[in-house]
Amino acid sequence: MRAEIVIKPDPKKVARAMRQVDKKLPRQLGKLHQKFADIPAEEAKRRARGKGSGYVRLARDIKPKRNQNSIAIRFGNLPDSAGWEFGAKQYPQFDPWRGSGDDAGYVIGELRRDRSWMDDFGETLAEEYAEALNDIFPDGG
Repeated sequence: MRAEIVIKPDPKKVARAMRQVDKKLPRQLGKLHQKFADIPAEEAKRRARGKGSGYVRLARDIKPKRNQNSIAIRFGNLPDSAGWEFGAKQYPQFDPWRGSGDDAGYVIGELRRDRSWMDDFGETLAEEYAEALNDIFPDGG
């Protein structure tokens, strides 16, 4: 089982719209995404390690997904990662099952629901987007 969380908005749409104006923008946005993909992955790993010994395995499995179109976190290479992230009904080594809705997830799910962290990350990313646009459009247009 593989799972991932993608941080929206989808910059691919922004890049596609801007491609008509400047062909450098998609490449620069891709570099930004690669640079920033590590930030939520490292925060999720830090939170997992702080939850106890079982979650250390999940921390080892969390990886940034780097591509030109989005910033994402993925996990799912270890067989018990889903149990540590989502819980389980019948396996006592995991926390209780939290379902698959908005409240699902003990580490990555909690990170996604943490508005203060997500707002700070979004603000930093927006500043970097603005800087990239300033490099392309130094006169503001």
